[in-house]
Amino acid sequence: MVPGILIVAAAIAVVGSLFGDPGVWIERALLVLVAASPCAFAISVPVTVFAAIGSATQAGLVIKGGAALEALGTVRVVALDKTGTLTRNRPTVIDVATAPGIDRATAVSFAASLEASSNHPLARAITAESNSSPAAAGVQAIAGHGITGTVDGRSVRVGGDAPPRLARTRPD
Repeated sequence: MVPGILIVAAAIAVVGSLFGDPGVWIERALLVLVAASPCAFAISVPVTVFAAIGSATQAGLVIKGGAALEALGTVRVVALDKTGTLTRNRPTVIDVATAPGIDRATAVSFAASLEASSNHPLARAITAESNSSPAAAGVQAIAGHGITGTVDGRSVRVGGDAPPRLARTRPD
C-alpha cells in the first residue's frame, strides 16, 4: 500500500507541475502522501486519544486512560441517578455502618476527623454530615481502601473492605 501511495504522490507532483505552479503541486503531493499513508493512521490514533484525555481533564472529567476512553465510544445508553450525585456532583451520606458498640454520631464525628485532611471527592460529604470533629493524628490514605488514623487515642478506619495488609496486622 505504501509504494502505491508514493507513486500516486509522485505522479501528482510531476503531472501537476507540468500544468501549473510546481510549488503548489509539490505541496498537494505531500498532503496526499501524509493523509493517505497508513503511518498517518497509526500516529493519529494515540495523538487523538491524548488530546481527548487532555480536553476532558480541562473540563473537570477524569478518564483513566486510552482504553477507558475507547470503551466510552461503545456506550449507547447513559443512566443518571435521581439523587444528584452524578448530575450535580454533590454526594451526600445516606447510610453509616459502624462497629458494634459505636453510635452513629461518634462514627460520623471520627470519620469527619480523618476526612478533614483528605482530598477524596466523598470527604466533603462526610465532613458536612458531622457537627463537630476532634483532631486526628497519623492520618494515612490507602489507595482504593480508605483512610486510617488516630482520633482521641482510638484507631479509626473509614472506607470499604480492609486491604490485606491491614487485615493481617490487626490484633485479636
